[in-house]
Amino acid sequence: ASPEASLTQLDLRLADEIELQQRINQTKVALPEQTLRSLMAQQAEKTPEKLALIDEDRSFTYREMRGQVKAIGKVLGRHKV
Repeated sequence: ASPEASLTQLDLRLADEIELQQRINQTKVALPEQTLRSLMAQQAEKTPEKLALIDEDRSFTYREMRGQVKAIGKVLGRHKV
């Protein structure tokens, strides 16, 4: 321990707490090389009528969601966003 260190610089956790946190934080996952956009488009092609999004008030099939995304994209494009 360093006598000059402030309390905010000291790690007061027990060794098993540190080890547990390190295990919990090991969340590295191999991700596909595809973009989210391409994955969603593929899913919309495979299962257009399956539910993609569910909210308290509304749900969207993959077909509906793709249509909404395209419409939003057009609006953003017109505004050069």
